[in-house]
Amino acid sequence: GDLSLTSLALHLEPGSPVTGIADALREKLRPRGEFLIYSQSSLREEALRIFDRSFAVTALLRTLAIGVAALGVTLALTALVAERTREIGILRATGASRRQILGTVMAESAYLGATGVALGLVSGFAVAFVLMHVINRAFFGWTIDWHTPSMPLLGIMLGMMLACLLAALPPALRASRLSPSEALRSE
Repeated sequence: GDLSLTSLALHLEPGSPVTGIADALREKLRPRGEFLIYSQSSLREEALRIFDRSFAVTALLRTLAIGVAALGVTLALTALVAERTREIGILRATGASRRQILGTVMAESAYLGATGVALGLVSGFAVAFVLMHVINRAFFGWTIDWHTPSMPLLGIMLGMMLACLLAALPPALRASRLSPSEALRSE
């Protein structure tokens, strides 16, 4: 069989001069050919650069998904307001203010948004776990340490809630502007 060397892993003591050892190894191996020598950190950095390039399209997909989700919230709440026109009229006729109607529809939107954020977090963490601990290990032979950046995550959660509330504004305003007499005549 072929006994030629195709790869080699060296584990150095902490604090070892990685660059110096790599240069010395490259010099020793030069008569046998050209070898690519990577330190763990440079290999990790290169893999992360490749991941960043590979997943650059996810920024576009994420933006598209947020837009579709916001449109879905707007359409769902528009349909709910249309279905509840008579009930909204009864509420208005019995003394509910426009602000209360607006608040009710916005509260429904906040509930939808919170549910979506919770489900998104659970499914996102599940997918991330599988990618990091199953896919990476299977295809690359290593995994990435789990790191959850709290501030960007909080920003995304708040951004999604804000998008949901903004998407609810048109149907909420429509519901709050219904006149009781018009609403009661519907159906």
